[in-house]
Amino acid sequence: SLTTANNCGIYPRWAKMDSILHLTCDLPSCDLVRKSNIHSERCGSIIGPPGWPLLITSTPRSATVYAHSSLMKHGMQIQDDWHRTMRDGRVSWIFVFEDSHPFGKARTGGKKYSHVLHQVKEPLSSITSMCTEPVLGGSLPFLQRHIPLNSSREENPQLSKACLEFWVQWHSFLTEMRFPTYKIEEVELQDIFQISGLGHLYLEEPLDISIKSNHRGHRPKFSWQELYTMDPLLAAKAWELAHYYGYSYPDVDFDTLTCLDYVPRCDTLRNVKTDKCPNGTHPYPTNMSSNIISPPAANHGFKGWVDSGCVEYRVALPLQPYIGIRGLLGEDDLQNISRTLDKELFLQLNETMVSKRLLMNISASHMASSQSSQSAYEFRGHRFFILGLYFSVFIVLTRLCLNRRRRHKWQERGPGKRVFVKMPQAREKYE
Repeated sequence: SLTTANNCGIYPRWAKMDSILHLTCDLPSCDLVRKSNIHSERCGSIIGPPGWPLLITSTPRSATVYAHSSLMKHGMQIQDDWHRTMRDGRVSWIFVFEDSHPFGKARTGGKKYSHVLHQVKEPLSSITSMCTEPVLGGSLPFLQRHIPLNSSREENPQLSKACLEFWVQWHSFLTEMRFPTYKIEEVELQDIFQISGLGHLYLEEPLDISIKSNHRGHRPKFSWQELYTMDPLLAAKAWELAHYYGYSYPDVDFDTLTCLDYVPRCDTLRNVKTDKCPNGTHPYPTNMSSNIISPPAANHGFKGWVDSGCVEYRVALPLQPYIGIRGLLGEDDLQNISRTLDKELFLQLNETMVSKRLLMNISASHMASSQSSQSAYEFRGHRFFILGLYFSVFIVLTRLCLNRRRRHKWQERGPGKRVFVKMPQAREKYE
């Protein structure tokens, strides 16, 4: 169920923030966090600073190659799945999980990522394109270490069903991790820079780098009826996730889908009969329409973002040293709650989550609100500084006078005449 992931605390992920309570959210459990590659002091997943600023993750065939080349074109130094991590991190479906021997040759050396963003692409297209991946081949041992993927353990595993299960279980984990989530079809690249703390790197004038899409030939796009025939329960979970990510299918009534007389395959060369989902039946589930989670009504000023996520912050509370803060803070939302924010917590908020100008204004308001209470202390500090300066000058002059008296004495220079003369100093002897 996505009920828990759908809420920031007790408030919907798209609720307008008009109090400090709307700012907080429920962080994922440490058992879940320790499986991932995100930096988390709360869960003790790393000793020392994180390794890289950003990881953008998804499943294979979710336009990660396009995202990687587009971000590079606008100034981010970021790597793909297969090569050594660059300065700003990487775009990879592989490295969201902590694994000493991940799929492929690239390694992290135990380092983590400060920010993790969840990228989604239209599910039917993505699942169909995953037919070109070695889901039941070279990547299978890696996948089985991190998700159940029970379809891969069947007597005659079907790649099409394995792709569906892979997509559902991988994205379910990413959603439970509460990463800020966006649709690649709608997101604005500059927002990715800003939210990941790399807004200063964004180039309005793009570099001369070609945009890659990594298109592969594959079978025609799966339909929801074909996914339902593969596995009704997995199809229902995919349907729920799709709507949670803001995709809609008004021409499809999930409750009326029935099984085909064959199991759709990735290669389409031959059909496979099945008795698990008899032709023309709708075994389960039912009433899916009433359980659908609608896409957010507002995105806090960020186009294409479907989940604000929940980000870990340190606070000065002995019983609760860490709290969750929504990963997307719109200008209007932050303005509404700025007066109730604790100053120390406010200073920790990533200034790139909203415009730098806004944060400067809010910071100035924090200073103005506390100016009246600090003015007396500032005046008192200035007064003590001046008194201390006078005292220091008095001490220095006194010492000079004493030294002068020690080095001089009065001598008689005739009747009734005395002068103050300097005494000769003894020479130091050196052996």
